[in-house]
This record gives sequence, C-alpha cells and structure tokens, in this order.
Amino acid sequence: MMRILSQHRPASPTVIPALLLMLACGVDARQSVRVPIDRTEAAAAAAMPESFAGIALGMSQSALRSIRPALQRDGFRGDRSGHPRMLFEKVHSAFIEQVVYLFDESRPILVSVVFSKPAPDAAEAFQSAVLAQWGLPDQAGEIAGERNLREIAVVWRYSDALIVATWPARRQNGTGGSTTVRIGRQDSVVGTWARRITPMAERTQKEFLQRMQDQLNRAPAGVAYQ
Repeated sequence: MMRILSQHRPASPTVIPALLLMLACGVDARQSVRVPIDRTEAAAAAAMPESFAGIALGMSQSALRSIRPALQRDGFRGDRSGHPRMLFEKVHSAFIEQVVYLFDESRPILVSVVFSKPAPDAAEAFQSAVLAQWGLPDQAGEIAGERNLREIAVVWRYSDALIVATWPARRQNGTGGSTTVRIGRQDSVVGTWARRITPMAERTQKEFLQRMQDQLNRAPAGVAYQ
C-alpha cells in the first residue's frame, strides 16, 4: 500500500544554483525557472491536484469520506466485495467537473482517481494546466476514448503510480469530448489504460514534446490543474 503523504513537494536543491545564475544574468527568475518535477515515491503518493489536498492513493475509504463528505455511491450492486468499489462527486472548477474514486477489489483502499470535464474548446488550456502541474510527460501517444473518438494521451511514470492525461485530438461530429486526468497505481485501471496507448513514432514524439516544452515556457505564472 502506498504511504499517505502531504502533497506539497519540496523544491529541488538543483533549483538554487539555477536561480543564482539567472539573477547574475539579469533574468527574471520568477518567469523563467520551472522547478523540476520530483519523481520519487513520496511525490507519486502526493500527486493529486492542489484542490484535492489530503487525498492519496492507498488511503482507506473511511478516511476519504471524512475529508470529502459530498461523495456519492454509484448504483452498481453486483459485486461481493463488501464495500463500494466506486464513489464519485460533482465539483465545479476550471478543469474538473466529476471525480470518480476507484477502490481495490478485496479491500476498501483507494487505487485510482479519475478527474474529467466535458471540454469542447478547452484542450489548449488543459494542456498548459497539466504541464504546469506535472512537467513534461514521459510518453505521448494516441488512444481511442469515449465513443471511440481519437484522443491524445500523455503519461507521467512514477516508481509506484501513473498519471495519464487525455484530450480530444480534434473535434468530431460537433462534439469535443472530455479532458481527463487519471491517477492510479501501476496495477490499477490506470495502468490498463496506459497500456492501451499507441506510442508516437520517435521523431513525432520528440517534436510533440518540444511543442509541449514551448507551451510550458509560455504558461502564465500560477496556472495549475485544479
């Protein structure tokens, strides 16, 4: 089970020399320095968006209910696990409308969380937000999403968890699909989802990640996935 840890990530010691160098060169460090994303186990356990502070993979269902009192149970009653396998809540924020919490089959332990929002025209803002939140991804590709619409998928890999963000590759039939972030253990449905991704060709992915880096550099201060 993953440890339940505070979500605040300490700044990497490598940032200090970079700040000093930029100050010596007369560069506005606040606009130009991006803190490296910590990929340690501790960071993976605390990878939830800031507005969901206190939630961590591996926490008990009762602990989750205590900090998210608006949780609702899904209507499925067909399993014999003895505990709800899925809880959800509706929220209202820039990039999140619904949150689904999924639990282990045998124990009421949180194994994955899915954040989503219908987003016909918000793909670019969504990309900027997830990049600012988690940095450049480790993998990029395509996947068949809801209603078999083609989606772009990016993956951040930790020692004990995965983050998968998806958004529509393009608008189809007048609908823009959804923007979604899935955070989960390697052996959860998030891991299954990540294995469905068709990787980009090496050169295509390199160009894609360069565009992501440029977009990250242009992101306004304070933007984050919330």
